[in-house]
Amino acid sequence: MRPISPTIFIFVVAAASSVGDAPAQETVSLPEVVCGSDIVTVGDAWDYIKVERSEIAALLQHGDLVKWPQRIAALTAHLRFIDRKATFIFGKARTQLHDAVATVAAEQLPTARLALAGDAAALREQWRDIEASVRLVEKQLPDEALISTTSLAHLLPPSFPILGAKFGSRPELRPGEPATFTFRLVAYPEKNIGPAELVESHGAKLHALIADQTLGDYHHEHPQPTATPGEWTLTFTPRRSGHYRVWLNAVPLESGREEFPYANLVVAEGYLQVPEAARIESLTAEADGLRGVLTFAAPLRTDELTAAKLTLTTPDGQPVRGLEPYMEAFAHLVGIAENYANVLHIHPHGATPKADERGGPDIDFRLRPQTSGFHKLFLQVRLDGRVRTLAFGIRVAPQS
Repeated sequence: MRPISPTIFIFVVAAASSVGDAPAQETVSLPEVVCGSDIVTVGDAWDYIKVERSEIAALLQHGDLVKWPQRIAALTAHLRFIDRKATFIFGKARTQLHDAVATVAAEQLPTARLALAGDAAALREQWRDIEASVRLVEKQLPDEALISTTSLAHLLPPSFPILGAKFGSRPELRPGEPATFTFRLVAYPEKNIGPAELVESHGAKLHALIADQTLGDYHHEHPQPTATPGEWTLTFTPRRSGHYRVWLNAVPLESGREEFPYANLVVAEGYLQVPEAARIESLTAEADGLRGVLTFAAPLRTDELTAAKLTLTTPDGQPVRGLEPYMEAFAHLVGIAENYANVLHIHPHGATPKADERGGPDIDFRLRPQTSGFHKLFLQVRLDGRVRTLAFGIRVAPQS
């Protein structure tokens, strides 16, 4: 879970009424976009720029211009980030980069007005000019500057997580009966970790992601601290028998990085992995009165950032627009890999919704899988005060 989303923006449109013979004047306000905490380097921003360019091209191709102001604002924000961070560029190259970014920024409002007017032909003309400026930015950047943090990590000494979980006695799991576990959350080597040592993210200091070995039963719970420093309790009700594993999701203050230490809730014999029969691929899911469809802008590959869209409808095809904020977002996606160890944690692209806002039917995501192979994706949304869960199956290819 990120403290803030990859991109935060506000888009305001107001139409002034006509006065006398003067025509109505449409005003577009696009406050500055702020890049999120996972954009650290020029390469990180460039990854997001590539995704935004692809999505903008798709908008122009299909004539869906409603999202244009958001997309162009996000593109501009990431370019401005590069402009600020590219302090390693000097002279003429620095001037050209800065001027190219300024050119794109100057096109935000004019192109937003064209999009609102539905003038796709003029917008395509403007986009060609914007693309030329973006290519000019790229031309000024050395290849090594375009490497993302994720890719760069492979070239640096390894960085190890600091959190671990030490469970006491494990109660027997019985389907339909609540089970409570007590554990200590520790930082290497033996430092107890309580709420004061954790960053609150998405409404909680500590999250627990629980799934059985077949990935047929998924739970998202919030462990509670006890009076003993570093000690927590976790309660959930299994729906099946067999092996269960818990991934504890937290951001320690000491590192500021999201971690997923895991432990078996049933004493395991041998190496556990998801059975082959349970690795069912499906981009469509239906449950709890909802039907979800996932689409991806490109094939999924490890360590590559890919845009995804979730569309929610009723089973008969009516769009669902009343999604309520749940853990500070309209939707949550958690993926568990076939090795029953690696977790893919994804949150919607965009701003944190206010309590009275409602979302749907479309929700945008960005994901960068770290593990190849099958992943079971668990989507959770809240509708009419109740959390609903849909499950999808995807396959991630190794990086080419």
